[in-house]
Amino acid sequence: MKKYLFLGASWAQITPLKYFKDSSNIEIYTLDNQPDNPGHLLAKESFNISTNDVSEIRKLVQKIGIDAIFCFASDIGQLSQSILSREIGQHSNPLDSIEILTNKLKFRKFLIEKGIQSSFYMKLSEEDAKDKKFLNQLLSNLPLVVKPVQGGGSKGVNFIFNENDLHLIYDSFKYSPSGTLIAEEYFVKQGKQICGDGFFEDSKLKNFTTGDGYFYENGLNKAPYAESFPSSHSKDILGEAKRIVERILNISGYKKGPINFDIIISNGKPFVIEVAPRSGGNYIPDVIKKHNGVDLLLANLSTYSDPTYSFKEKKKKMQYISSFMIHSNHDGVFKSLQIKDNLIPYIYDKILYIKKGDLVHKFTQGSYAIGNLKLKFPNHERQQEIMNNITDSIQVRLD
Repeated sequence: MKKYLFLGASWAQITPLKYFKDSSNIEIYTLDNQPDNPGHLLAKESFNISTNDVSEIRKLVQKIGIDAIFCFASDIGQLSQSILSREIGQHSNPLDSIEILTNKLKFRKFLIEKGIQSSFYMKLSEEDAKDKKFLNQLLSNLPLVVKPVQGGGSKGVNFIFNENDLHLIYDSFKYSPSGTLIAEEYFVKQGKQICGDGFFEDSKLKNFTTGDGYFYENGLNKAPYAESFPSSHSKDILGEAKRIVERILNISGYKKGPINFDIIISNGKPFVIEVAPRSGGNYIPDVIKKHNGVDLLLANLSTYSDPTYSFKEKKKKMQYISSFMIHSNHDGVFKSLQIKDNLIPYIYDKILYIKKGDLVHKFTQGSYAIGNLKLKFPNHERQQEIMNNITDSIQVRLD
């Protein structure tokens, strides 16, 4: 009997758990610091342990006799997975590469030092935020994006365009357990943000599946709410983006495994926001499998459970697939979800995380999503027409 441990059990991390829920020769164990997360219901046993608490996870791994460790759709548990996977004899990537790819300060410094990409950034502590000289230095480099050094899902991401926005720094600190932020140069993007997942092996991106990211561009947090595949950018732009990401992975020392990326086009060239050593959230791997037949979740699971695994996934017929995070733009109590008739024919999967009477938060980060829609379209034109206006077709009614 194989025993698999999953670091994280949120809605965004539940799909890989389902691969094994009916297996007779695999036992599933889950852990995180949210006991009510839905993935725990699929586990033989769950544990209230933070995914970055290596020493406590190690005790659990040794006690149960865990055979493989997985961490999906979250940066926080990646170091734990790498350290402990190595200890139990499974594949792991060098810790230096994981730190570079999950720590935003180290990532920006790495890009500049290696001559890959240059941009302004500053480290920001809570003491710095009280220092007028430091704040004046920030103001002289506007506009800026401020975010926690570690984490994802748009938690604590804020934009500073003028002096009146400086108070938003304190909101970002709420989401930074280390008490450290990065303030970095804000670039105006051309077209949609490039998002997606891929797989890296033998110094090559064996897969690099790109899509369009949809954001509330005029909001304070500019929160992302949807992805569509394929990307609307040209082959030349996407090819250059792939070359940059491949270079980042090679120089950082990443050896093998899944990646998630966010890239913008600024001044006609790709600018990498993030390359993470993991699968993406908001069901991106699920949507990619529907889009081109490549099962990146299976590749991820196989990488960290079979040391002999080699990526062999092949693309199949392309389909036009999107994923939408159901959300509210107001706080309140959930009453109902209304979807207009023009959208219904394209929905192939719908899930709500909440029920009537549950509290709903205004959508400023991914964890405030209350459900998900997956959609399939007959062509790219129809996909773009619907997705560019999808928020007009969905209403979350609150009491």
